[in-house]
Amino acid sequence: MLGERSYVRQHNEKSPWYDEFDRDVRFADATFFVGYSLKDQHITALLLKNPDTKGKVFFVTRGEPDKPTTSKLSQYGKIMPIGISGFSDFARNTPKPPPVVSDPNQLRSLRYLNPLQDKAALTPPTSSEVRSFLTFGSFNFKRMIAGLKVNSYVVGRGEAVAKAVVALQSSKTLMVDARIGNGKTTFLHLLAGALSERNVKCFMCRSNAMTASHDLEALRAMGKVAIFFDSYGSALDLIQEFASLPEAVFVVAVRSSVLAVQMHEILAKFPSPIATASLNRLTRDDRIAFSQLVSDAGLLSSDFEQKASAAKDFRELVLTLFDNRIVRTAIEKELLPKLGDTKVRAIFIASYLLKESGHDADPVFLRDVTGIDPYDVLCSVEHVASEVFDLRDQLQLRSAVFSEYLVRNFFDPKELLVTVEHLITLSILRRDERRFQRMSGALMQFSFLSRVFSKMPESKTELHGLFERLRHNNAINAEPLFWLQYAISMVDTDPEISENFIATAYTRAKDRKGFLTYQIDTFALRLAVQVETARKGNVVERFDYIIEKLGMVINMIGDSSHRFYAINVLGDFEPFTAARARMLTITQKNRLVYDLSRAVSALESLSMDYRAQSGSDATKESLIRSKDHLLA
Repeated sequence: MLGERSYVRQHNEKSPWYDEFDRDVRFADATFFVGYSLKDQHITALLLKNPDTKGKVFFVTRGEPDKPTTSKLSQYGKIMPIGISGFSDFARNTPKPPPVVSDPNQLRSLRYLNPLQDKAALTPPTSSEVRSFLTFGSFNFKRMIAGLKVNSYVVGRGEAVAKAVVALQSSKTLMVDARIGNGKTTFLHLLAGALSERNVKCFMCRSNAMTASHDLEALRAMGKVAIFFDSYGSALDLIQEFASLPEAVFVVAVRSSVLAVQMHEILAKFPSPIATASLNRLTRDDRIAFSQLVSDAGLLSSDFEQKASAAKDFRELVLTLFDNRIVRTAIEKELLPKLGDTKVRAIFIASYLLKESGHDADPVFLRDVTGIDPYDVLCSVEHVASEVFDLRDQLQLRSAVFSEYLVRNFFDPKELLVTVEHLITLSILRRDERRFQRMSGALMQFSFLSRVFSKMPESKTELHGLFERLRHNNAINAEPLFWLQYAISMVDTDPEISENFIATAYTRAKDRKGFLTYQIDTFALRLAVQVETARKGNVVERFDYIIEKLGMVINMIGDSSHRFYAINVLGDFEPFTAARARMLTITQKNRLVYDLSRAVSALESLSMDYRAQSGSDATKESLIRSKDHLLA
């Protein structure tokens, strides 16, 4: 129940009721407003004109409302002019919920991936459909099934699919990792097709799902099921609810960078045994199949073969398509005029930045960022918006690759800079929620900002200005990871102030109960080693500090969630020992040789698969050469 206190708190504090209430409305069977007033602007803002929501929202009024009220309320739901007493009778006499559904198409939290649905309509994909999928990301599961045998719609990635099927025979959860734009979502559907052939019912978790409780009994009766999560965040929220299903397996798409640093979370929260499958490797068969697909669809450009042969992954293969004259003309004629609209542009930029940082574009958060109703704006240009956005469960950009292409070629970087600052500020205000805590951290990462603004003139100066503006926000100033990222941004231009910022990060971390400093520790070691490598003095002033941090980093190698950062920083010791070994005392040399030997042993203990994937053997060889410098 909401009262005046709720509205005051929302205005002044960004109270969590706002987001929680929106989720309740979107997922409930029905929502009844008793005593709704047109002056309730917060509620009006929440009732985004999503058709799914409108069909289950009801306004209980004392009698037939006047025309202005009827016109207003009808935008958001149905009017019930029965008064409070009538509503009381209605609630009392409403029949109990129907029995558990047996139709897999009727599940609330999951969408059934049925390769046999409308089988008669499985005609081969047209050239325009192939173009729409490869460029805009407009994916059609039925078209995939229809063209799978001859790779006429997607590249089948047969080797990776076969390995994934085998992995699921002995695992409960399969983590499918890839860098952004490398086809995680498409692969999930390919795997679903393969599992369906083995009599496993496959489901994709809806992006707006809040709970699985309504569907568990129906799923349990279905026997073998595979539940796919296209969002790592959704998997974290819901996978434990599904874990009780005895014959279920789970497939979760995750970015490679997230998998590298969140393994402790995955091991703790996802059903085990857990297997992994990486999609970053581009096989010879995949490259050939993609070239044939593009050729058959008539999408070749003059230098396609040259660029395709040089592509390192699927993301680079897809980017070759935008050189095709037909594709580029279609973009310029069909999309750019609508993307010129200020409101559409604002929603697209915010959605792009969120997707690029690894987060879903929640409609309520988008409204807070842009100040406009995203559904209202996009539905007004639905025929064009649907080429870029998936408007089904929740607003999401269809293709990360296409979105990046649009941004880099047709948008002013300063538009993005304003939006990313707003996103960081608003997500920090909601940091008590885990997803916004992750979001603010990802958006502030200097590596993310550098990638997004790589083509911006004077990008370092612009990003320095961004960090300075953020520093004046009290909530952001109190964040340890903000100071870490600010330190990283300054390391090349002013290492001394970078060290000051790292000290500030440690101070802020002490004030945050339970905060783990792994990321700060690894960069603190890197910074100290780099500063000492560049110094000309006869004494290594930071030696004890380096040894302290090195011990921490060596211990991280044994932790699956932190070893990625540890391995990266250990490669800095070779140039350090080459430049400064002569300045170390015998005691210091002996101590450093001992610690580097510990690091080598820790790296040798890693599994063969991880060593091949991470390139840790190259780091080990570098450490051995570092020891040779010290012993020379």
